[in-house]
Amino acid sequence: MTSANFFKRGAQWLTNQLHGHGSESISYTRSGEAALSLMAVIGKSDFEQVDELGNVFQTRSTDFLIRSSDMDFGAGQVDPLAGDKVFLNDGLGRIHQYEVKKRFTPSPPTNLIFAALT
Repeated sequence: MTSANFFKRGAQWLTNQLHGHGSESISYTRSGEAALSLMAVIGKSDFEQVDELGNVFQTRSTDFLIRSSDMDFGAGQVDPLAGDKVFLNDGLGRIHQYEVKKRFTPSPPTNLIFAALT
């Protein structure tokens, strides 16, 4: 086995472990399509920018890692598109809505889609 295959298999194994033990149920919708019930690993990314006057701007992005093979509304696998929506139940009776801000494509070798939503 070559080292490239070894690392590819390792990345796939790690992806499967993360998805199997660290994912949560979400509802994914696209205009005109039925909702998908998917599993996603959820994270947050914080950003900070300081302008020339010293003003600090902070933003937070909620990130969803979704298996690309799960993104199928019935006519074959699709990529997330800007405007798609994700609904997440926080376990406290509240449902949070997020919107995809740009188009994403799967990243080999893991075939996970990184969808950053705010």
